[in-house]
Amino acid sequence: MKHNNFFLCGNKLNSDFHRGMRRHPALRFGSAAFKTDAPTDDDDADAKEALLVQVRAAAKETLTSDKLYKEFEKMNNEWKKFPLEAVRAFCDEKEGVLARFANMDAKFLELETRANNSGQKELTLRGQIEKWTTDNKDAIASIKAGTRRELPPMEIRAVASPMLPSNTYVTTTYLPPISWEAGVNDIPRAQPTFWDYLTKGATDSPAFGWVNKTNVQGAAGFIGPGVLKPNISFQLQTFISTYRKVAVTDKVAQELLWDIKGMETLIKDEIRYQILIACNTAVFSGTGSATSPTGITKLAVAYTLTTIKTKTPNYFDVLRAAVAQLRSGNLTGDITIVINPIDSANMDMTKASTAGTYLMPSFVTADGKTIAGATVIEDASMPVGSFFAGFLRYYKILIYKPLILTFGWENDDFTKNLITYLGELAFHQYFNTAYTGAFIYDTFALVLTAITAP
Repeated sequence: MKHNNFFLCGNKLNSDFHRGMRRHPALRFGSAAFKTDAPTDDDDADAKEALLVQVRAAAKETLTSDKLYKEFEKMNNEWKKFPLEAVRAFCDEKEGVLARFANMDAKFLELETRANNSGQKELTLRGQIEKWTTDNKDAIASIKAGTRRELPPMEIRAVASPMLPSNTYVTTTYLPPISWEAGVNDIPRAQPTFWDYLTKGATDSPAFGWVNKTNVQGAAGFIGPGVLKPNISFQLQTFISTYRKVAVTDKVAQELLWDIKGMETLIKDEIRYQILIACNTAVFSGTGSATSPTGITKLAVAYTLTTIKTKTPNYFDVLRAAVAQLRSGNLTGDITIVINPIDSANMDMTKASTAGTYLMPSFVTADGKTIAGATVIEDASMPVGSFFAGFLRYYKILIYKPLILTFGWENDDFTKNLITYLGELAFHQYFNTAYTGAFIYDTFALVLTAITAP
């Protein structure tokens, strides 16, 4: 017999069990306390089977521990080898082993919890039973033979559960230790590309003026002796620019600056981005007012050159025609072209309609970044299907006050531990109308139609 689980009750339960056997003859394989209608013949195997079936069914309904029930069931089968008197004592409703197992069911959980907290390395439950069975092999044989009534007590220690991440980490916040990526990942956003390409000067004056020559009349001429010489005249017109200012604030608790390393740098970087992206949008497409600049696309003209024609034109041809219009005027300097990245990709992938090979016009560099001497830049701020081309040097930017970051308190912020960060930038933006025509802003579709040969 390998499993005698009716002793799985620890020292106290074992001692109680044996004292009960001495007090109650039925538990010492007597029959007075047995209550059943099963046969009473000592040699009747059917009688023992009937008793064991009843008590096994009762155990299944009574015991909540799967481990205890399985061991009880195995032990139940082994009792077929015992005398009928022992089986009756085993099956007694009030004093039998099942009653002991019912008490053991709750205490076993308590012992198991206590063992888990002790941290001791123990045998498994089955291993402890097998070891006790081996150590008491002779005593068990004596009971089978009817020459012995009692077994040495079995001390069972509940087996601690293996330490797994699921039952070891009480919280996942700090265990296991976490390694962090350096810095903070910024949001992918449009960058102030166009602003970076503009040529900028500086001034320390809040107002900046210039003078234009206008209304020129008359012209020089070839004349003979005694003839009145031709007369000329012109007018001078003054213009004044006042600076525009862009600003943003961020109010933050002092505790954040204490708690998060580099928080002040994050705040300053965000303020800088917000100011520069606002500048980029304003100088590119701003409508202009007393407090904001006029965007370069609002000062541009449409494509109007009608003398350039070609068969089946493409986007490269459109930009080449725009450069020609700029060069055909009286303005000089470097030309910059701005297109959307999507249009740039479509241009790069232009292929011959029949051969399927890539086409790169002779007036375009191999990387596609220079068209007829004009520099091509990509900017997501440019709408898909539109383009800009022009002499950027005629769009004037003079920095009056460079980007300034300050911080301080307002109202009762000092007592609230609130700090306000302020960022601001002031600059002049102006355009001399004498240079009208220095910029072209149009769509590829309209220019394609304009340059298509009949």
